This record gives sequence, structure tokens and C-alpha cells, in this order.
Amino acid sequence: MDALAQFDHLDARMTLRPARVAVVFDGGDDWGYWARLAIYAVSQVWGGAGFILIPHRDGEVESSLLRAVAAYDPDYVVLLRITLRHAEVARPRAQRLILDGQPASPTQRQWLIDMAGATVRDDPSGEQARDAVAAICSAYRRRMGEGWFEEVTALNADGTGGRLTPISGLEGLPGGSHLAAPADWRGPMGLALAARCGALVEPVPGSAPQISDDERRDLIMWLLSGGRRGTPPYSAVWHPAASRVRR
Repeated sequence: MDALAQFDHLDARMTLRPARVAVVFDGGDDWGYWARLAIYAVSQVWGGAGFILIPHRDGEVESSLLRAVAAYDPDYVVLLRITLRHAEVARPRAQRLILDGQPASPTQRQWLIDMAGATVRDDPSGEQARDAVAAICSAYRRRMGEGWFEEVTALNADGTGGRLTPISGLEGLPGGSHLAAPADWRGPMGLALAARCGALVEPVPGSAPQISDDERRDLIMWLLSGGRRGTPPYSAVWHPAASRVRR
């Protein structure tokens, strides 16, 4: 109190806190890619209070994850929307594409992806899982007639976050280079770095990180110590002037 006695008044400033968001995504065989894509999507919106990723398999969410997300108490529960383009990146030529009633040829297939790649695929299993998570959470919603309406229920890695504030709309963001997960780092190391630093470039399937054993040890130490020990490799530095080509 003595330290404050010299002041006649103190200014207080109140602002809205960043949203807490639970992101439901496909936890099947390609879960690593979808998890990195989810992190890329959330890296584009304001959510400094944190995000939590909830995988599902065929619409079912593990009971332990349901308890965890309920304790997290998200403001919004969203489903990671999958587009035709993302599905093609995850599993090339696996989805069935029809043109004029016939399976598309390789050339036609690429044309369809280029023209309609942003089309969101139907995802009944994902919707089922999102509804199950939302049912146990007190997400923001409002009364609409006889029911309740949630304003934000989906997140799209192409930049559509509904009413979530995009990072690009904030003022005073620091410029310069940042630590971020390289787009082609897959596997546990790539996912761990994305979870720690975010992803500023859309991920591609890629391969295991091509770094030396010393760099790998330093990176693991840095991740496990919360940045207090070790050093991330230079390849984890993202430069704003670098070309960002969507794949």
C-alpha cells in the first residue's frame, strides 16, 4: 500500500478475453494430417486463451476426452470442415469424383479440384461427434424460437472462422519472423511443434523432419522444458517474406 500512496489514481483497462474453442476433427487413420490442419486453422483466428483438439472415430468421442473438454469449458465447439481439396491432399485419388456421370479421368480430376476444391464435404460422423461434445459443454448459444442456436459451429482451414475474430483483423501484432511448424513436418515431432508454436503455412503430408541428431535432441529438450532448455532448429523459423504457396 505504501508504494501506491504516491499515486492519486490508477487506470484500469478492461478487454474481452480471447475465446476458448474446442475443435473436433477426424481421428481416423489420417489423424496426424487433420490435427495439423486443425492447428493451422486455429492459428488464423484470435484465441489466446487456448484451443483444445478433440478427435473422433466414426462419430464417437472417447469418454476421457469428453470429461477433459467439459473441464476445459469451451466458449465454442466447432467441427473442422473438410473440403474436396483437403481430402485430396490427405489421400490423393482416394475420393470418388464424378463428371458427366462417369468417374473423372486424372486430367478431369485435377480440373475438378482446381474449380471446386473449396467445396465442403458432407461429414455426418463429424457432425455427430461435434453435437456430442457440445451437449456436455456450456458453449455460447441463444434462444431461437423453441430451440437454441449456436453462432459458431465450424472452422475451415481456408480461413472461414464464422464470428471468430481473424488474426489479420487485430492491431498491434508483432512483425518479423516467428517460430512455426514447417508445412511438411509430419509425425509426432511435426505435430508437437505445431501444438507448441502454431502453423502459419498450410500443412502437407510431407515426411519426418529432416534434421540432424543434435538438432532433434535440442528440439525435444526445448519442447519438453517449455522453452527453458534446448533450441529449435532454424528450419522452424517462419519468415513473413517467404512465399506461402497453398498446396
